[in-house]
Amino acid sequence: MYKATDEEARFKAYHDSLRRELNNAYWHFIIYKNLDKFREEYNKEMREAPEFWGLTQRAHLFDTIMRLNKICDNDKDTVNIHTLLDLAEQNVHIFTDESFTKRSPYSSKQNLPKIDKRVLTRHRQKYATFYKTSLRKLRNKVLAHIDKDVVVQDFLPFKEWSVDAEQIDTIINDLDNTLHLLSTAYDGSRYDKEFAYIEQGMYNVMDLIRIGLKKKR
Repeated sequence: MYKATDEEARFKAYHDSLRRELNNAYWHFIIYKNLDKFREEYNKEMREAPEFWGLTQRAHLFDTIMRLNKICDNDKDTVNIHTLLDLAEQNVHIFTDESFTKRSPYSSKQNLPKIDKRVLTRHRQKYATFYKTSLRKLRNKVLAHIDKDVVVQDFLPFKEWSVDAEQIDTIINDLDNTLHLLSTAYDGSRYDKEFAYIEQGMYNVMDLIRIGLKKKR
């Protein structure tokens, strides 16, 4: 049985940790977006407890923002997309055909992506300006800390640094593509961030609430 090198074991641990974090961020974001959509489709049901649904939706958005910030952090002492890409670049030899065959002798090397410094640099550039985004500002000045300047200023943070759902989708898709590229090149593993049962489950819950309200009346 093949025993991974220290570099391979570290890469695998970093990658899998970030994949779990991204999947959770994505699932929370699906719930947030669906609750937004339900405000029209299930308006009467949600008006029965507007505070509950409002707080629930915000909680899922906050979780999404915090997880994406952890993944895109640029602290060299934490596991994040930058430290993963740095690790891959420092040990680019673990992505050679020879290394792949040792790890996965029965897997096909056909159509596997090639990992080199040029490819890693291109992916790293996608996250270079994350610190400038509203998601980073909200995390640093509102969600993770109570910023002194924000408190005394006369503006609403979530209005000033509005959350763009399209921007979050783009970040999630970029991260998914990067992690998918690396895992496929490393051992042929392919991950799917989609989780269709969440959406269907939410519709089931709302339909049950609708039925319950009709019986109550």
